[in-house]
Amino acid sequence: RKTPIVRASQPFFLYMICIGAIIMGSAIIPISIDDGIASIEECSLACMLSPWLISYGFVIAFSALFSKTWRINQIFHHPKFRRVTITVKDVIVPFLILLSLNTIVLICWTAISPLKWERFHMGATDDFGRRLQSYGMCTLNSKKDFAYVVLLSIVNLAVLLLANIQAYQARTI
Repeated sequence: RKTPIVRASQPFFLYMICIGAIIMGSAIIPISIDDGIASIEECSLACMLSPWLISYGFVIAFSALFSKTWRINQIFHHPKFRRVTITVKDVIVPFLILLSLNTIVLICWTAISPLKWERFHMGATDDFGRRLQSYGMCTLNSKKDFAYVVLLSIVNLAVLLLANIQAYQARTI
Protein backbone atom coordinates (compact mmCIF):
# COMPACT_ATOMS: atom_id res chain seq x y z
CA ARG A 1 0.00 0.00 0.00
CA LYS A 2 2.96 2.31 0.53
CA THR A 3 4.69 1.58 -2.77
CA PRO A 4 4.71 4.45 -5.28
CA ILE A 5 2.58 2.58 -7.83
CA VAL A 6 -0.19 1.78 -5.35
CA ARG A 7 -0.10 5.30 -3.91
CA ALA A 8 -0.33 6.76 -7.42
CA SER A 9 -3.25 4.45 -8.15
CA GLN A 10 -5.09 5.83 -5.13
CA PRO A 11 -6.03 2.80 -3.01
CA PHE A 12 -9.46 4.23 -2.17
CA PHE A 13 -10.50 3.89 -5.82
CA LEU A 14 -8.93 0.46 -6.16
CA TYR A 15 -10.94 -0.70 -3.15
CA MET A 16 -14.10 0.72 -4.70
CA ILE A 17 -13.47 -1.18 -7.94
CA CYS A 18 -12.88 -4.46 -6.06
CA ILE A 19 -15.93 -4.03 -3.83
CA GLY A 20 -18.11 -3.15 -6.83
CA ALA A 21 -16.93 -6.22 -8.73
CA ILE A 22 -17.61 -8.47 -5.73
CA ILE A 23 -21.10 -7.04 -5.23
CA MET A 24 -21.92 -7.34 -8.93
CA GLY A 25 -20.60 -10.91 -9.01
CA SER A 26 -22.64 -11.85 -5.95
CA ALA A 27 -25.82 -11.14 -7.93
CA ILE A 28 -25.58 -14.68 -9.28
CA ILE A 29 -26.41 -16.10 -5.84
CA PRO A 30 -30.03 -14.88 -5.66
CA ILE A 31 -30.53 -15.81 -9.31
CA SER A 32 -29.69 -19.42 -8.43
CA ILE A 33 -32.45 -19.71 -5.82
CA ASP A 34 -35.55 -21.58 -6.93
CA ASP A 35 -38.71 -22.98 -5.37
CA GLY A 36 -36.97 -26.29 -4.65
CA ILE A 37 -35.04 -24.70 -1.78
CA ALA A 38 -37.18 -21.69 -0.87
CA SER A 39 -40.80 -20.58 -0.84
CA ILE A 40 -42.32 -18.63 -3.73
CA GLU A 41 -42.19 -15.43 -1.65
CA GLU A 42 -38.50 -15.96 -0.86
CA CYS A 43 -37.82 -16.67 -4.53
CA SER A 44 -39.58 -13.43 -5.46
CA LEU A 45 -37.43 -11.53 -2.94
CA ALA A 46 -34.33 -13.13 -4.44
CA CYS A 47 -35.52 -12.09 -7.89
CA MET A 48 -35.70 -8.46 -6.83
CA LEU A 49 -32.36 -8.62 -5.00
CA SER A 50 -30.46 -9.29 -8.22
CA PRO A 51 -31.13 -5.89 -9.86
CA TRP A 52 -30.11 -4.18 -6.61
CA LEU A 53 -26.80 -6.06 -6.45
CA ILE A 54 -26.04 -5.57 -10.13
CA SER A 55 -26.88 -1.85 -10.01
CA TYR A 56 -25.01 -1.12 -6.80
CA GLY A 57 -21.98 -3.13 -7.88
CA PHE A 58 -21.89 -1.30 -11.19
CA VAL A 59 -22.27 2.10 -9.52
CA ILE A 60 -19.46 1.45 -7.05
CA ALA A 61 -16.98 0.07 -9.59
CA PHE A 62 -17.85 2.40 -12.44
CA SER A 63 -17.96 5.59 -10.40
CA ALA A 64 -14.43 4.87 -9.18
CA LEU A 65 -13.22 4.58 -12.78
CA PHE A 66 -15.17 7.66 -13.81
CA SER A 67 -13.86 9.67 -10.87
CA LYS A 68 -10.25 8.72 -11.61
CA THR A 69 -10.63 9.84 -15.23
CA TRP A 70 -12.36 13.04 -14.19
CA ARG A 71 -9.60 13.69 -11.66
CA ILE A 72 -6.90 13.28 -14.33
CA ASN A 73 -8.72 15.68 -16.63
CA GLN A 74 -9.05 18.24 -13.84
CA ILE A 75 -5.33 18.07 -13.10
CA PHE A 76 -3.96 18.11 -16.64
CA HIS A 77 -6.46 20.46 -18.26
CA HIS A 78 -6.18 23.21 -15.67
CA PRO A 79 -5.76 26.46 -17.69
CA LYS A 80 -2.88 27.93 -15.66
CA PHE A 81 -1.05 24.67 -14.94
CA ARG A 82 -1.00 25.54 -11.28
CA ARG A 83 -1.12 22.89 -8.67
CA VAL A 84 -4.66 21.55 -8.46
CA THR A 85 -5.68 19.73 -5.31
CA ILE A 86 -8.57 17.39 -5.74
CA THR A 87 -9.56 15.32 -2.74
CA VAL A 88 -11.52 12.11 -2.50
CA LYS A 89 -14.41 14.23 -1.24
CA ASP A 90 -14.41 16.18 -4.53
CA VAL A 91 -14.67 13.10 -6.69
CA ILE A 92 -17.20 11.24 -4.55
CA VAL A 93 -19.95 13.49 -5.96
CA PRO A 94 -20.42 11.45 -9.19
CA PHE A 95 -20.68 8.33 -7.05
CA LEU A 96 -23.40 9.82 -4.86
CA ILE A 97 -25.36 11.17 -7.82
CA LEU A 98 -25.29 7.86 -9.69
CA LEU A 99 -26.06 5.91 -6.52
CA SER A 100 -29.01 8.20 -5.76
CA LEU A 101 -30.48 7.90 -9.26
CA ASN A 102 -30.17 4.11 -9.23
CA THR A 103 -31.62 3.91 -5.72
CA ILE A 104 -34.65 6.01 -6.65
CA VAL A 105 -35.43 3.81 -9.66
CA LEU A 106 -34.87 0.60 -7.70
CA ILE A 107 -37.05 1.74 -4.78
CA CYS A 108 -39.87 2.65 -7.17
CA TRP A 109 -39.50 -0.67 -8.99
CA THR A 110 -39.44 -2.67 -5.75
CA ALA A 111 -42.35 -0.80 -4.17
CA ILE A 112 -44.64 -0.53 -7.19
CA SER A 113 -44.11 -3.66 -9.22
CA PRO A 114 -41.34 -6.05 -8.10
CA LEU A 115 -40.18 -9.06 -10.04
CA LYS A 116 -42.08 -12.28 -9.27
CA TRP A 117 -40.92 -15.88 -9.31
CA GLU A 118 -43.01 -18.14 -11.55
CA ARG A 119 -42.82 -21.79 -12.50
CA PHE A 120 -43.88 -22.69 -16.02
CA HIS A 121 -44.88 -26.24 -16.92
CA MET A 122 -44.02 -27.77 -20.26
CA GLY A 123 -46.49 -29.93 -22.20
CA ALA A 124 -45.17 -33.42 -21.39
CA THR A 125 -47.05 -35.50 -18.79
CA ASP A 126 -46.65 -39.03 -17.47
CA ASP A 127 -49.30 -41.78 -17.40
CA PHE A 128 -50.87 -40.26 -14.28
CA GLY A 129 -51.21 -36.76 -15.72
CA ARG A 130 -48.29 -35.27 -13.79
CA ARG A 131 -46.13 -32.70 -15.55
CA LEU A 132 -42.66 -33.99 -16.33
CA GLN A 133 -40.89 -30.80 -17.30
CA SER A 134 -40.97 -27.31 -15.91
CA TYR A 135 -38.76 -24.30 -15.46
CA GLY A 136 -38.85 -21.36 -13.12
CA MET A 137 -37.79 -17.78 -13.64
CA CYS A 138 -38.20 -14.21 -12.50
CA THR A 139 -40.85 -12.35 -14.45
CA LEU A 140 -42.18 -8.83 -14.81
CA ASN A 141 -45.79 -8.28 -13.79
CA SER A 142 -46.66 -6.59 -17.07
CA LYS A 143 -45.02 -5.14 -20.16
CA LYS A 144 -45.24 -1.67 -18.59
CA ASP A 145 -42.89 -2.81 -15.83
CA PHE A 146 -40.11 -3.09 -18.40
CA ALA A 147 -39.89 0.70 -18.06
CA TYR A 148 -37.87 0.27 -14.85
CA VAL A 149 -35.27 -1.80 -16.68
CA VAL A 150 -35.17 0.78 -19.46
CA LEU A 151 -34.87 3.65 -16.98
CA LEU A 152 -32.00 1.98 -15.12
CA SER A 153 -30.30 1.32 -18.45
CA ILE A 154 -30.73 4.93 -19.59
CA VAL A 155 -29.28 6.31 -16.33
CA ASN A 156 -26.26 4.02 -16.44
CA LEU A 157 -25.68 4.34 -20.19
CA ALA A 158 -25.81 8.14 -19.90
CA VAL A 159 -23.07 8.02 -17.30
CA LEU A 160 -21.14 5.60 -19.50
CA LEU A 161 -21.38 8.13 -22.33
CA LEU A 162 -20.06 10.87 -20.02
CA ALA A 163 -17.19 8.59 -19.00
CA ASN A 164 -16.36 7.98 -22.66
CA ILE A 165 -16.22 11.73 -23.21
CA GLN A 166 -13.91 12.08 -20.21
CA ALA A 167 -11.71 9.25 -21.47
CA TYR A 168 -11.58 10.82 -24.94
CA GLN A 169 -10.43 14.11 -23.40
CA ALA A 170 -7.76 12.28 -21.41
CA ARG A 171 -6.47 10.22 -24.33
CA THR A 172 -3.42 12.40 -24.98
CA ILE A 173 -2.29 12.71 -21.38
